[in-house]
Amino acid sequence: MLFTSISVLFYMNHRLSMTEVTTLKSITFLTVILMEVPSGALADIYHKKSILVLSMIFFAIACSFNVLGSSFIHFSLSALSWGMGMAFVSGVDSAWLYDYLQEISLEDKFGKISGDIAFLTQVVTSIALISSSYLFSIDNRLPYLINFVLFILAGILALNLKKLRTESNNSEKITMERHIAKIKQGFSDIWLNSELKMIIGLTMVFMSLTILTFDLFQIYLKSIDFKVEYFGFLFFIFVVVSGIGSKNADYFIRKSKNLVNTIKNFIILQGLLVLMMVLFNNYMGLVFMIAIEYVFGLMIILLSVSKNKIINQDNRATTLSFSSLFSNSLKALIFPIAGYGVDLYGVSITLSMVAILLITFAVLLTGKRGDDKLKC
Repeated sequence: MLFTSISVLFYMNHRLSMTEVTTLKSITFLTVILMEVPSGALADIYHKKSILVLSMIFFAIACSFNVLGSSFIHFSLSALSWGMGMAFVSGVDSAWLYDYLQEISLEDKFGKISGDIAFLTQVVTSIALISSSYLFSIDNRLPYLINFVLFILAGILALNLKKLRTESNNSEKITMERHIAKIKQGFSDIWLNSELKMIIGLTMVFMSLTILTFDLFQIYLKSIDFKVEYFGFLFFIFVVVSGIGSKNADYFIRKSKNLVNTIKNFIILQGLLVLMMVLFNNYMGLVFMIAIEYVFGLMIILLSVSKNKIINQDNRATTLSFSSLFSNSLKALIFPIAGYGVDLYGVSITLSMVAILLITFAVLLTGKRGDDKLKC
């Protein structure tokens, strides 16, 4: 997305405080919390590609509010629409890919293929990010306008996705009772599977705290007097490195004797990298920021593969939506607290707390476990 590297600055240019900026994030996360599981269940019952098209429409609407609006109310509506888009796309894209690969007996290639897709996506995004700072300097709304057009085009492309055989054979009428039953079954699948609960817990902690760290990157860069004109180029590097991490995930999956231990170690490493970034608090911190991006790209695939290996196919999108719902619930809780912490204590102390939480929960959630299903 063109506005990844300048979103916080965009809102601050419109006289929003950091507390208000993180409140917008919470609006998005709360919307996702309310809509994510119902949309995932709908995708399992109906056609996944239709849900993906709808998500692109919501993303386009969100961009339009930022293009046309100028107040906290307008930006809140944008955050609401963005949350709807996230809710509808969450889990459905990877669920469609995994189910499609199962249909052609290539599900064991899911890690490699999804990693390659993530890498290509990041490369395209990184090319766009090079121009983001320049576009922002011309008009701070321009990145959102261009993204509006791109989301419309993405919706058109999504219409051409293959319809899965399981969806083609699904002629049963969609009812509220069936929808609720699908949601209950997805939750039951998680509740009765201790291994899946642990992986989802690790996903919650890692994704929530790392994404929070990314949002604080812009404040950190300003604190070390890194010029805004170079934000786009720096975030270009971030995205490329993250894509390389995703592409390399298959190597770690093949070499890992147990994915749980591998995931735990990378979460601990992420916490240590955040701490090192804070300790240097100068241009040397950029090196650790790049390393953080690499670990993030790698972990997206590791966590996705771990969950898909043990999820019931009939409830895949619903279960993945529950996983994302729990992560977004945690984000909705910690983002305003973090924003208040930045306003009150500064970005360094806030990032230090993030690092400590990453390390602590990685150890607490895994202990000495080594589950057989996730042994490679």
